[in-house]
This record gives sequence, structure tokens and C-alpha cells, in this order.
Amino acid sequence: MKLYSANDLKFLMTLRGICTAFRLGKLVSPEMKKMSMENDLIAQFRAERENIGRYFILRGGKLQSRRGIHPNPEWSWVFSDSATAFNILKAGSDEVVAQATMEGKVRSEGDAAKGFWFLNMMKVAKTALMSPADMFKKKTEGE
Repeated sequence: MKLYSANDLKFLMTLRGICTAFRLGKLVSPEMKKMSMENDLIAQFRAERENIGRYFILRGGKLQSRRGIHPNPEWSWVFSDSATAFNILKAGSDEVVAQATMEGKVRSEGDAAKGFWFLNMMKVAKTALMSPADMFKKKTEGE
């Protein structure tokens, strides 16, 4: 059995969190539910140095998630290492992703259009699951 470092565990737990966010997002967001039906995809997040990751299989709006490396994903987000992966995913910022891409710390492989769609679904899920205080704040500010 492989022993994981703290960075490996943070990365892998973040990927489990993405799966949970997708599933919960579909329950509370009609937009998320509709988006999940638009494409079928095998997407993968992988830390190259440690050769660890998780893949997501989306078929007919249903999501499956598996630990490990898929032999033939349609799209992958490949990070240089698990610490970088965790920091990029935690930041959740387009600017952080752009900077990491320019530095060669992350790259996209496979069908870029489907990858972009999958990353947009992550953003919709994050928005759908904002805290109740944030939802109230937006309503009172008229956004």
C-alpha cells in the first residue's frame, strides 16, 4: 500500500470535495443539473510527480468518481505535483491558473472544449453551494 504525504492527502481530499460539490450542486441548482446533461466526459485531475489523481465519469447527467489514474481520459488537468495542485484548486482563481500555466506547473491535455466545460461546471457548483450568509448578502445588495 502506498503511503501518501500530507500534500498528497490534501490534493486527494480536495478532489473528493469536487465530487461532493458536483453532486450537491445538481440538487440545489437547476443550472447545474441542466449543464450536467450537456456532455458526457471522462475528466481527470492528476499530480504528475506523485502519479496520483482522481477521475470523474459523467454520463447522462450522472457522476461517478474514482481514485487513481484513468488509462484513457478525454480531458486531463495535469499538475506538476500534489502541493501545486492543492494550492491551485484551493485558490479557485483564473489568475492563479493562468500564472501556473505560464510557469509550466499545470497543463490541460485532451479535448480542451470539454475541459473548459467541466471547469465551468466546477464554478457553477461552487456558486450553488455558497454559504447562506453569502446568499442573503447578495439578495440584500440587489445582485
